[in-house]
Amino acid sequence: MNDLNDKKKMTEKKEAATRKKVVQSPEKTPSSSDYECLCPCKKYIVGEFSVGCEQCEKFWHYSCVGLKGLTEEMGSLLENWLCPDCFKSPHSYKEVALSSSKNDCVKNRAKKVIEDLSTAQASENVISKVQTKMHTDSYEHNLRKLNLCVVKVPESNKATSKQRQEDDAKFCLETLKIEKRDFISCHRAGKPDPEKPDYCRPLIIKTADEESVNYYSNHGKGWKESSYWINLDLCRADREIRFLARKERKKRQDGAAQKNLLKDP
Repeated sequence: MNDLNDKKKMTEKKEAATRKKVVQSPEKTPSSSDYECLCPCKKYIVGEFSVGCEQCEKFWHYSCVGLKGLTEEMGSLLENWLCPDCFKSPHSYKEVALSSSKNDCVKNRAKKVIEDLSTAQASENVISKVQTKMHTDSYEHNLRKLNLCVVKVPESNKATSKQRQEDDAKFCLETLKIEKRDFISCHRAGKPDPEKPDYCRPLIIKTADEESVNYYSNHGKGWKESSYWINLDLCRADREIRFLARKERKKRQDGAAQKNLLKDP
């Protein structure tokens, strides 16, 4: 009877583990009677995380599949992860559900980075690329957080760059009505393209503080002044996150509209 109960408990433990994406070995070394190593290596490693394969549902130690260095949270972001026995083709990832909070945006940025690099099996090389790209995205975000961006602003034809910059500054203060105390500097993004003489490079405006950025961009929603839209100067990662957020919001709105149609007689 005791053997049947022990076997039942062991089965329940294994089923509970397979429902999770990442599990951790107990801190104290257990006896073989109450713990079974889920990794095919059958070696017990104190405190080691194990990640589950989506296909065969086996759990593998991080160190056994080249994922050493990942935290439990980072491991949970690896959706549809396939073990060395099952991996044959690139991953297919589910859509990222986004929230409006800053913490969720950071998590979603990490998830988006992992998705971009998911054409190869997770390894130490991939981990290094993930960390490097996240560092780059964070640096770009901080570099632009006090900037505004205005497009389709005609460029000055004056001879020197100083004169052209003075014209742009005058445009910011007089046409866009940015207060002098809030204005630091402005410049054009990119280089002129001789093949596109009518193309106007985006005008980047550096403001004094985050309060100024929020005020002139209508808290990131965009503000129209004298037929010109004033927006945040977003890095690529932030633009992608906003695009996915809009896509998810539209999906929810379409779902709600569909439900309302079904309710109406």
